[in-house]
Amino acid sequence: EKVIQIAESDYHVDTNRIYLSGYSMGAAGALTIAARHPTWCSGVVAVSGEVSHLPLFGPIPIGRHRALLYLFRICVSIAAILCLVAKRSHKKRGTAWAALVILLIVTAFFYRAISQSPDVIAASLKPINVILIHGGMDSLVPVSESQSLYRAIRRVNGHATLRVYDEFDHDVADKAYGDRQLLPWWQSDKDVPHPPAE
Repeated sequence: EKVIQIAESDYHVDTNRIYLSGYSMGAAGALTIAARHPTWCSGVVAVSGEVSHLPLFGPIPIGRHRALLYLFRICVSIAAILCLVAKRSHKKRGTAWAALVILLIVTAFFYRAISQSPDVIAASLKPINVILIHGGMDSLVPVSESQSLYRAIRRVNGHATLRVYDEFDHDVADKAYGDRQLLPWWQSDKDVPHPPAE
């Protein structure tokens, strides 16, 4: 937030034209920031980004996933209490450690259920123009990562464009950012018509 404020004041930034972009892990970062603070930017270009393990410790707009997140946080709190009990009480140590192991398994399940759902981030990205670019032969981050987020954004009637370069592996950044149509896509406030190669 401070970086954006400094840029706005020092460089006379048009606050209605702030865009985020990133490649690979940077794409995940750009999507995370945009999802947590959708009013900060007008659009996101994510190139070869992994979306199934984005950190989601922020506002979760969907009821079921919000409940899962609360359960996850409760489990973490109970696990911390059990650690203290096991450390201080010799009589209850075995029971506390067994309960802790079970709780950690349940916690991991809740976290997995939350983090691997593209619907969670898609709902937050609904007001933003999102452009997803991926290499069709990506061996590091599967193209299905961008495809699943694209479909999730479309399900919530958000603005999303998917561009897949079939012949490219993970190193698709030069091709993606060299595309002359990228700027019109980015600055459009609605979907840019072109066939998404899925």
